[in-house]
Amino acid sequence: MDKPELKKEMAALEYLSQDEEARMLYEMRMKALMDERSALATAEKRGEEKGIEKGKIEAIQNMLKFGVSISVLAKANNLTEEEVLKIKESMK
Repeated sequence: MDKPELKKEMAALEYLSQDEEARMLYEMRMKALMDERSALATAEKRGEEKGIEKGKIEAIQNMLKFGVSISVLAKANNLTEEEVLKIKESMK
């Protein structure tokens, strides 16, 4: 019973042996679990994107401290010079 294949087959058998209402409840529960998993994955991805963005801003701030020009930073980071200036202003 410890084999994953056997567990999967037993779950399928249990599902098929349920009445219509029990199957509907099971399907609703499975959908809720999949929705939750999807929401967590989306949140995780957004968190990673925010972390990357924060790291990018910190790197630009460090380069500004070393005198790298705004135009070079804008080009290197796919930003406008105005966006780099906003980052520079946030350092104050």
